[in-house]
Amino acid sequence: MDAQRGIIYYIQGRQICAVDTNGTSRVLAELPADQMTAFTHVSADGARLCVPTTDARALDGDTSLKGRPAYDIDARVQKENLSSYIRVFDTASGREILCERVPKAWITHVQFSPRDSSLILYNHEWCSDCGIRRMWLWNGRQHIRLRNEGDGRSSADWTCHEMWERDGSAIIYHGSYAKGRVTSAA
Repeated sequence: MDAQRGIIYYIQGRQICAVDTNGTSRVLAELPADQMTAFTHVSADGARLCVPTTDARALDGDTSLKGRPAYDIDARVQKENLSSYIRVFDTASGREILCERVPKAWITHVQFSPRDSSLILYNHEWCSDCGIRRMWLWNGRQHIRLRNEGDGRSSADWTCHEMWERDGSAIIYHGSYAKGRVTSAA
């Protein structure tokens, strides 16, 4: 949602849509038939919309009674070498201005930096080693892992709900260290 400009962006089937406060709607773009998504994020200036897509095969299969897939999505993504794509669209024209492939990842929760729309925070959703593989930053040239093993951090740690500080000065998240880790105060 772009609250400053009164525009809501949403996905309807494969179409990326926008509607304003007057009820005027339009289709910005269409996603590939063999990919799926569930998230969008608009840049602070309202000029760009980021929509991550994933090879649809990642979520094929039966679901459990709770609505979640009854298999390990990350294992399937790794085994079958499935990919996600960071897609950025111009909100005025609907033209796709970036499509960055990220192999062996199910990407969700994309977020432009509030300061610089060339910086996109994203995650590898439900990854098996979320202590180090969940949080990433795309700077327009490279993908930067934001949390590495070492200094008390482990791939078995749990991290979640990463987001930019409102002013873009930092990235915050919550989580916990792996069970059994003993910490001491210095």
